[in-house]
Parts: sequence; C-alpha cells; structure tokens
Amino acid sequence: MLHNDQLLSTYLNVYLDELDEQVQVMDEQLLELEQYGSQPVILQTIFRAAHTLKGSSAVMGFDQIKNMTHMVETVFDGLRSHRLRANGRLMDTLFRCVDYLKRQRERFLQGIHEEEQIGDLVVLLNAFASGDEAGLIAPDPSVDQPQAKGKEQTSADAASAAMQASDFQEGQLEDVRSELTAGANVHLFVIKLKDDTELPAARALLIIGQLREAAKVLAVSPDEASLPAIEQGTMQIGCIVSECESVETLKQFVLEMADVEDVQCSGLSLNWVLDKDKQPLPIFETSQQPEDRPRADGGKFQATQTVRVDVNRLEHLLNLVGELVIGQTRLIDVNSRFRALEQQDNGELALLEDVTGHISRVVAELQDGVMKTRMLPIEQLFNRFPRLVRDLAQQVGKEVDLVIEGKETELDRTLIEEISDPLIHILRNAVDHGLELPDDRESKGKPRKGRVVIRASHEENTIVIRVSDNGRGIHANAIRSKAVQKRFVTEEQAEQMTDKEAIGLIFHSGMSTAEQVTDLSGRGVGMDIVKTRIEKLNGIIDIDTTEGDGTTITVKLPLTLAIIRSLLVGLGDFVFALPIVNVIEISHMNESDIKTINSREMCMVRGELLPFVRMDRLLGVQSCGAGSGKKLFVVTVGIGEQRVCLLFDRSIANQEIVVKSLGSYIGQVPCLSGSTIMGDGSIALILDIAAIVRRATQSQQVATNRSRSVQQSIRSEVKRITFLLNGIHYGIDIQAVKEIVRVPDIMPSAQSDRYMLGLIQLRDQLLPIYHLGTFLAGADNSEVGDDQSRVLIVDIGDRQSGLLVDEVVEVVAVTKESIEQAPEEITRKQRAINGVYRMDEHLVYQLSMDVLKQMVIERQ
Repeated sequence: MLHNDQLLSTYLNVYLDELDEQVQVMDEQLLELEQYGSQPVILQTIFRAAHTLKGSSAVMGFDQIKNMTHMVETVFDGLRSHRLRANGRLMDTLFRCVDYLKRQRERFLQGIHEEEQIGDLVVLLNAFASGDEAGLIAPDPSVDQPQAKGKEQTSADAASAAMQASDFQEGQLEDVRSELTAGANVHLFVIKLKDDTELPAARALLIIGQLREAAKVLAVSPDEASLPAIEQGTMQIGCIVSECESVETLKQFVLEMADVEDVQCSGLSLNWVLDKDKQPLPIFETSQQPEDRPRADGGKFQATQTVRVDVNRLEHLLNLVGELVIGQTRLIDVNSRFRALEQQDNGELALLEDVTGHISRVVAELQDGVMKTRMLPIEQLFNRFPRLVRDLAQQVGKEVDLVIEGKETELDRTLIEEISDPLIHILRNAVDHGLELPDDRESKGKPRKGRVVIRASHEENTIVIRVSDNGRGIHANAIRSKAVQKRFVTEEQAEQMTDKEAIGLIFHSGMSTAEQVTDLSGRGVGMDIVKTRIEKLNGIIDIDTTEGDGTTITVKLPLTLAIIRSLLVGLGDFVFALPIVNVIEISHMNESDIKTINSREMCMVRGELLPFVRMDRLLGVQSCGAGSGKKLFVVTVGIGEQRVCLLFDRSIANQEIVVKSLGSYIGQVPCLSGSTIMGDGSIALILDIAAIVRRATQSQQVATNRSRSVQQSIRSEVKRITFLLNGIHYGIDIQAVKEIVRVPDIMPSAQSDRYMLGLIQLRDQLLPIYHLGTFLAGADNSEVGDDQSRVLIVDIGDRQSGLLVDEVVEVVAVTKESIEQAPEEITRKQRAINGVYRMDEHLVYQLSMDVLKQMVIERQ
C-alpha cells in the first residue's frame, strides 16, 4: 500500500471510481466472450481494462490486485495471439477474479485498506497462461506450439486426479456447490498417511478435527462414520475446505502433523462438482440488438466527455437551487406590489421588472439543469443482471436467455440505488421458480432454453419496469392452499378470492410455495420486502400470470424522488401533499354516508366498501370542521389494489413540488415521508400514502370480499377532472392538466379578443389565459370568475396556457365501459365533446383535449 496516507486519502476515491468502471467493463465483456467467442474487440477491451487496473493499483500500492490483473493481462495476451483458447474452466476462473475485485472494492469503501489474499487465483492464471494446467487450457491447434519438456505432474493436478467429486457424498457436495456459487475460494486437500501408521482411522479422525479448527471443512472422504471400519494399511483422506487464510500455510500445517507422508492441494471450480454426474454446463445468453453486439471490424464510436463529481456536491447544489427558487418567487411578489403602488410608468420600476424576468428565466433553466444531473440511464443497473442470471442458471442447472430492453431509459439516481435489490429478487424468482428445467420444458413442447425479458420504458409521468418469463406461471389454487395451511386466510375467505387476489397473497410475509429450502428460495421472505420497498418509493407492483405460459411482474415508479406531481390539500392550518400517482379520485360526501362496521368507519365509493380515515385524528391536527350540512371533502387514495378514503378540509392546488427530507433532528414521523417549500416560503408536509393505507387496511376482510367485476373495472379505470361551466359538468383527462391554480391577476394583452382574456404570471412565465366557456358555449368572457373559479394549466402548441373554468368539482376514476358515445345532435354543434358518462345524479360531457387545443390554435 501507499506509504503516504495523505496521498491515499486524496486519490482513493478516484481509484475506486476507476475500479468500479473497469470491473463493470470486464464483467460485461466476459459475458460477451462466453457467448460470442474470442472476437478481437472483446479480447482487446478486457486486456485494456486489466492493464488500466494494473497500473492504477500499482500506483496506489495495492500489490494483490496488481499481481492478479497482471496475470489476467498475460492470459488475454495469449488469447489475442491465438496461443491459447478459452474454455469453461478458464471462464469460471476469470469470473472469480472479477468477484475478487468487487469484494475488494467493498472493503475499501468500508475503510479497510488491507487487501484480501488472492489465494490460488494467480497460480491458476499462471497455469492457464503457460499451458501447464492439463485439461484447463487447450492450445490452439492452428498455431505451432513449442514441444513441452517432460515435467512432473503439478500438485494441483495430482490432487484432482487422486480424488474426484464422485468420492464424496451428495449431501456434502451441496455445501461445496453453495460455497462455490457464493464466490468463495474452495480447495481440495488430499492427505496421504504413512504406510506404518498405527490405528490409521483414529489418526485420520484427529487430522480432520485439527483441520476443522483451522478452516471450514465442507466435505470428507471417506466419511467419518466409515473410518473405524478401515483396516491397517495405507490411507488417503480427501478434505474440501474453504475460508482458509493461506492455502500454503494450511498445507504446511497438515504436513507437520504426525504420520502424514504427503499433501496435495487443488483449487476447485463449480465444473469439478458438476463433472460428478457428467452434467453439461447450463447455457446462458444475453440477447442484444444486432447493433449492440461486438464489432470485429474495429469500428470507432463517438465518445462523450464526462467528469466525475461527488454526489454530495450535487445534492448541495440542488438545495441551493431550491433556495434560489424561493428567493425568485419572493422577488416576483415584491415586484408585483411595487407595480400595484405605482400609478404612473416609472423607468426604475420597468428596470426592476426586466431584472426580475431575467432572473426568473435563469433560475428556471438552472433548476432544470441541476435536476437532469440526477437522472442516469437505467443501463447502469441493468448491466449487473447478465452476470447474475448466468450464475443463477449454472446453480440451478437451467438454460436461460436474458433479453434486456430500454437500457437508455433515464431514472433518478436515488431510485436506481433503491430499486436494485427488489429487481434482483424478482429476477432470482423468475429463474428459480418461473422457468422449468430443460427436460421439463422439452416434454411440454417448449424450447429447452427459457427466456427472461426485463424491459424499462416511460409511460406518462412514471417509469415502468417489467420482468417477464415464459415459464410455468403461478398457480392460484396452490397459493390458496398454502395460505390456508399457513393460516393467513380461512378456507371461506380463500374460496371467495379471485385468482388475482389469491396470487396477490405471495406478497404476504412468510408465503412460499417452494417444496424445499434452498440458497435461493423457500423461506417465505422476499416478495413482501420487495413490495414494501417499492411502496416506500411511491411505486406500485403488479403481477400478471398465466398457468403454463409465464409471468410478468410490473413495477411502476415516479421518474424522480426529488420532484413529484402532487395534490395539495388543507387540514386546519396545515398544508399536506399527496403524490398524484396515488390519488384515485376526489369526491364530496355527507356525514350520513359514513357507516361504522365492526368499530371501523367505512364508506361506499362506486359500489365498493372502503375504509374511511379522518386525517385530523390520525395526524393529531385541529380540523376546521365540516359544519352543519356542509359536504365532506374526501380523497380516495390507493396502493396497488388497496383503496382508502381520506377526509380533509379543502383542496388547494395540483402542482409539482420539490421533495425535502424532514431532517435527522426530526427523524421518522409516522405517516409522513418528507416536506416541501411552497412558493410563498411556507412548508407543506408530504404524506406517506403506503403507511396510511397499511394502517387502514390491516384487516384483510375488505380486500378478500371484493367482487371480480369491481376488480375488472379498476383495471379499466381512467382519471377525469370534473368541472363546471355555465352549470354544465365537463370532464377531461387528468394527464392533460399540468396544474390547477386559483385565478391570478389577469393583465390585458394587445392580442386579447373574445376568446383570450389576457396574460397571467405563473412563477417565472407569462401565460395566455382563455375562457373555456367561449369555446364550448359561446359565453361572454367579460366575467373573469369568482372565488370558486380555477385555471387549468395545459400545454397548447409549444407553450403552456391557462383555461378558465367556473369551478373544479372533483377528480374521479371512470371505467372506459361507462363512457358512452355522445348524441349526434351534441357532437354536431360541439366537436370537442367525444363522450358522456353519468356521475351520481348528473351527466358529465367528456372533452377531447386534442380538439380543444386545436380550437385554441385556430383562434390565435
């Protein structure tokens, strides 16, 4: 290591970034090498990565990494010159080298600067490079090879030749497979006792006992139970061990024991264990688009210039931008006050307005730019999966074709870190549970090779990740039986469940249908943790499966944890934010609509009985109260298939907010996930919808009693904002509305006519505002609204505009089946109306935003 501690602390972070980058390159390219063979581009890329790591490790003083990467370099030099040819055992060794580098990087991150011993890796690599390891490297017959001089068999070769995997019991070999799959260094020690050893069985038992004190003994041959029956004579003992600090030291330790004549040692790979049953290595492939495959023609690619920046600096910069936005809002407010006080035009005031406008534009661009620095391609996460699936395929003896799509999709950096573990667990389940064994697939008429597809894409304001397999699917009846057996539900409840509800029980803690416990599964943990982690990210997880055809698990997440679109509601003197992705609908109820069932308040919404939560009681906040005869303001929220109604005092707005943590001095507060700073500098608290829903739906009775028709209607729901114009109810798609605000001051415009009211200032932008009633009914636009009026902010053309409506009534979820075609008499007079549906006692005319936007553009 470096003798200069200051130099180490100065450059260690740079070195770790370099190590992470080059290890990722080696991991990816080794998979390419295994799939496509020794193409020059692949060999050169790995050689260059090893060479880079060797040089930087030497500078940092990390000799173990330097020595190992030097030998990797030597091996690939032989592959490039066609002196050597890669095979399965070489690939396993190279992957072990990558695993060592990953483990070492984690040690450095934990502040442990001492390197792990590389064990037999350098010895094996040297044997590969020199061609001395018989059976591991086959020289390329197309290249003239020098005649090998007669050499004695190496100790490693002698050990593996003296004892095979078939000499050990199957139960012990399971432990060996587990250790090898986990990346441990496993060695076979073959110990020969002297011919004149008295009581050889007793001596063998003593040697095995001393070995157990020095290392982890995984397997012994002959097994200890049969040793006493062995008669006097030469005895050979085989011990498979792991977790030994130094192989040479352990070998010397055994040689010094009484009656030991010789010790041979060999490093083992997974192939050695599989050779016991003459099993072929499972096949793993990563499917790519043709343009993604390595090019042997040495084609050049355009590189982009990048710079590494500490994440903490970016976070600090983001906080400063947030403060700038608050200051900018206050500056705009002060400017508006001066304009209201000044009756005559003033040059200084005009200058202040110019400066305010300029600062507003710069701050807006700065905020957008800083937010984009948090966005990273999900490729950084997906690139870890090919190696993971390859190792899993080998472990369970399956053939897997992994297809990755949408790697260029961008996601918030924090989300990439948080979603990693849940996706890994989903992939493990797909390979272990979902796909059948090759022979089973063949007997069912399927290809021997199973297929797993992971796909990322943007859908509206969310990112959607789907993991699909073409395996056996999930059997709903098996889930029901296991749930009843574990007493999660009663037999009566299980019979009432739909298949969708039954399959949803796999998210219950302790649920597992595996017949036996393995390293991969069977303990009933995992999917419940996956669901909890995703819900904490304001995400949703859903399962779609068909018996015999396969399963698709869909995860929907917000694009960023830093900015979320939210519904702002009021409760007493407080403002709370609800992530819009969790809002199902907004409605008004009477107090008489609330019923008490089994000491729990419930309400009926669209024919479904839902828990009713009074948020003032839950949060300990003084409510303004509904008052006599006043309608209750209720927001229906949901996570997955669960729905809950929340009571607030009032609705405030629908807008995007910047998320800030509550701070370590406050800590974790039940039902709150963060906070945000409003434009006027006040604080709004962000509600943890997942926590609130869990509290309200602890009883499973409500969920299990849902009808199949209600579930099907939920899947076909669309969200509509309902508003009033001249006493008529209209509805538009909630996704078309960027924000809902109160009517601000409207400034006259030279272009104003009977359609355009003028201009409004929304934060840093001047937006045209139109009276929607003039387009739909030819209403007079002289009235600019009252306290109930609202402005809908929408995109028209290449800019945002405002649409003035008389009153926003509610946000509702409408099934597509309930929307009927509008009568021809209506559509003939108003082409913007494309449907009609009934809500309670009134009709709602559905508007096409595309047609409305076109009508506005035509009149500009």
